Amino acid sequence: MSGFAPTFESGGGFMRMTLRPNRFMTQRPAPVSLPDAAPLPARAPAAQTPPRRPSADMIELEAARMSPDAGQAWRWSARAMRYEQAWADSIHDLHIRGRSRTAGHPLERAALVHAQTGGTCTIVSYQEMLLEHGALPPGDPQRQEDELFEESVRKGYFNGARDGANGGYQVRNLGDLLENHGLKVIRHGGDTDEALINAVSQGRMVAAEVDPAYVWYNRSDAGRRHTIVITGLERSRETGKILAFYINDSAPAYYAGARLVPASLLLAAWRASGSYFVEAQ
Repeated sequence: MSGFAPTFESGGGFMRMTLRPNRFMTQRPAPVSLPDAAPLPARAPAAQTPPRRPSADMIELEAARMSPDAGQAWRWSARAMRYEQAWADSIHDLHIRGRSRTAGHPLERAALVHAQTGGTCTIVSYQEMLLEHGALPPGDPQRQEDELFEESVRKGYFNGARDGANGGYQVRNLGDLLENHGLKVIRHGGDTDEALINAVSQGRMVAAEVDPAYVWYNRSDAGRRHTIVITGLERSRETGKILAFYINDSAPAYYAGARLVPASLLLAAWRASGSYFVEAQ
């Protein structure tokens, strides 16, 4: 409180305020000692609203929006990763509520992938399939990759440097490395979405060629060829619609096992790379 009190004077149609000393407040009162007060209780944190998980329809719309064809300059960023995690959680919720079913064995097959060395994505994908079928014994994955790479070079399946900068595994030889190890191979090129879905629905692992820009959210990779292994899929029990594919990706920067990818996004990536896939029996 101030030591001055306002007074008002009128004149000429105006009201004027002036401050005059307040005789009651010209002396500052002596401080009063108060006993120590008990600390205030801590305020409870505000309730956090859980993030809203996307519905199946939102999944399809967002997947289409994220594809390079939609003109979105997506990068592998915190935003994309947060979206994908929320989306995967929503699929998991559908599954545990009995609203979707899984084809294949994606969780068990996740242990088959390791980070590739150089441009050997196709070789590592075939390595996973050989392990799945018992055509390779369990062992050091890097040593097995090295041996399969050397075999591929000797037989002319892989040309150029190992980093893949000026070559890689040849499209004309897709599946040949699997046949060399005794597997029966079915090759698909320029095939339909239904052919890929049918193979995975029967529980098979397939090695698929994709345009990595779609699955890495990075437009700078558009037009390249990358091999992944599709280890399963998730299908709606209510509509029969394919919601997601499970993939193993050996690319070091995006290395993952049993990663869930929206069905529309994976199919777009596969079509953009020529619709090639290989299944083995």
